[in-house]
Amino acid sequence: MKKKIWLAILASAMMVLTMIPAVAFAADGSVTVKSGESSKTYETLSAAVREAQSGDTITITGNCTDTDSITIVNKSLTFVGEGASKPEIKNVFNIAHTDGGPYTVSFENIKFAPTTAGNVIAEASTNATSAENVNQLIVKNCEFYLTVNSSSPQGAAVAIKGSGTDGKYVTGAKLTFTGNNVETDSYSGEGSGYYTAGISTSAAGN
Repeated sequence: MKKKIWLAILASAMMVLTMIPAVAFAADGSVTVKSGESSKTYETLSAAVREAQSGDTITITGNCTDTDSITIVNKSLTFVGEGASKPEIKNVFNIAHTDGGPYTVSFENIKFAPTTAGNVIAEASTNATSAENVNQLIVKNCEFYLTVNSSSPQGAAVAIKGSGTDGKYVTGAKLTFTGNNVETDSYSGEGSGYYTAGISTSAAGN
């Protein structure tokens, strides 16, 4: 009888141990790229962005440990975090639009906690010469925790790089920044053509 009890206890313990890796894996977020009716899941956000096509929606379903710097070139992409607590990501983004465009890159319901110093989202497009082809950068209901220290200023939650081609338009993008929380000292990069999120969007293409 005692042998059967110990065997039952051992079996229960083995079951719990086999479940631990699955629970740990589930706690880390997966990333799904949706293109029309089709979708594909990736282990990292950077891998998802590399394969995403312009117009795709990238859904983040949980906290991601990927720390790669992500570059987006000549693509319209929508990033959406699932859940009331907002999935946390550690990436920084460099957006470069060099052809005719215009493009829109949108971030919504995401918690940014980068591990490297600098701007979290930097838009450095060069093709906006009129109101019709100014690219759109939209950041809604996101949180920015810029805790990395460096010898230079931390950087901005969002930075628009570039100067207006005719004094009215910015060669980067028109910034829509609403419902966000930025936990950092404000840095506008005065004289550098950088604009910190939170400054009037009239400085970013309106």
